Amino acid sequence: FWEWPGEPSGSPQWGHGSGASGAVGSALLGLARTSGWNAIGVYRTNVERAAELTREWEGGPGSLHLHRADLTEPSEVNALLEAIPADECPDAIVHLAAPRIVAGALHRTSWDGYQQQIDGILKPVVLLTPPLLARMLRRGHGRVIGVLSAAVFVKDTAATEIYTTAKYAL
Repeated sequence: FWEWPGEPSGSPQWGHGSGASGAVGSALLGLARTSGWNAIGVYRTNVERAAELTREWEGGPGSLHLHRADLTEPSEVNALLEAIPADECPDAIVHLAAPRIVAGALHRTSWDGYQQQIDGILKPVVLLTPPLLARMLRRGHGRVIGVLSAAVFVKDTAATEIYTTAKYAL
């Protein structure tokens, strides 16, 4: 799935991803399945795509457990964490979730527009990562991956500056 220079090769045990039902999340889950990973994915609204992904993973290799949760809500994050057995530890946490891009210039945007993007991109990382990272630290290895966007490399960000600001925060 991912190879890290200088580390021993071997099959990861399982990974966790947020944004599992989107295009990028689905593609990453496809790679995870091909590699035989056991994956836990989180989606918020796309129930139909989640059902398709579950069917695609039937019969292995690997396994997929999808959870519906709004990762901006602490109670839903806590429920998700409680659903993951305490003795399971991810090899990787991949943060993909992001709200729709809000286009608007700084002088035409309220704080609420920025807050929506920050909550959708950064808040799940802050709420979800520490408890799983604690498991990784106890085990002695693991990776936390924040997926950015090509938008952060665009020279003219006038149309995406709110989204880009939140991705840079990630």
